[in-house]
Amino acid sequence: MVEKKGVSLIKSISILYSYGLERFLIRAKKASHRKVSEIEKRLYTVSAGIAGEKKVLEYIQKLQYPFPFRVLWDVRLQVSPGQFVQIDLLVLTPTRIIIYGPAPV
Repeated sequence: MVEKKGVSLIKSISILYSYGLERFLIRAKKASHRKVSEIEKRLYTVSAGIAGEKKVLEYIQKLQYPFPFRVLWDVRLQVSPGQFVQIDLLVLTPTRIIIYGPAPV
């Protein structure tokens, strides 16, 4: 967790996933693996998501709320047995919760 200007930030799981995909892609290319193009497409999608997260993070870091707030990335909540919901970004304040989720496709 990173503290900056009263904002707590947790490094995105997407960044770690992207790193893993990059490493896997390097190995797949060396082995001329048949799924190289699929891996490249997935890496592109994840990278675009990370770019979006960074834009939101930059915006949040500029906010000058007069109260403390926390930012949680990639929150996965179980809503019922076997059913989960993924929240890209969750901002917690003393009086509000702000949820940023994936855009509908």
